[in-house]
Amino acid sequence: MTPMNYPDLIEHFGSQGAVARAIGLSQPSVWEWQKNGVPEDRQLEFQKLTGGALKADPAVIEKYRALFGAAVESKASAA
Repeated sequence: MTPMNYPDLIEHFGSQGAVARAIGLSQPSVWEWQKNGVPEDRQLEFQKLTGGALKADPAVIEKYRALFGAAVESKASAA
């Protein structure tokens, strides 16, 4: 499994604007991810939103699981 990356996210949704609308952000916020990568918390959100078509980095899931336990399981349940 390849962890989520910016190009795959844009390809899945079709545009920066579509990504932004999917989670209620502005397009410029999504544009910033080109240089910094998809934020960890957003990776979990997109994994669930896409029914697992896009996968959060396993290290992200483990980090959040250690911090929040079962709450991460429900947020990323589409894995």
